[in-house]
Amino acid sequence: MAGPEARWFSGAGAARFARFLVVGAVNTAFGYGIYALALFATGHPVVASTISFAAGIAFSFKTHRHFVFPSGGSQAKAFRRYVLAWLAIYVMNVSSLALLVRAGMNAYIAGAALILPISVPAFVLMRFLVFPSVDKPA
Repeated sequence: MAGPEARWFSGAGAARFARFLVVGAVNTAFGYGIYALALFATGHPVVASTISFAAGIAFSFKTHRHFVFPSGGSQAKAFRRYVLAWLAIYVMNVSSLALLVRAGMNAYIAGAALILPISVPAFVLMRFLVFPSVDKPA
């Protein structure tokens, strides 16, 4: 018998992951648009990623909380955890981006190539660390 942490792989958990991907597509379009504009303006992929991260965090918190992980509790606490989780994701993303660009990949393509691989640890952090009260019995 699977433990509660395995629930996100089937049933309601699979539906939540699907919603996460759809909402993530909207958030990604917003964030990547900011990234591309900032990269065009600055010419520097890490600066562009930083601008995109800062611009997208409030927008994506609202969409994740409303459409994917609706829960009670303190919105301020959840937002602090959200920012910390995204800082970790940001470090993963920027490190990977720097490696790909150093290896000769175009910065626009490198940014796009990292979208799906970064979404998996992002979901795990959101589900288990940022919004852990989702699906817990009242």
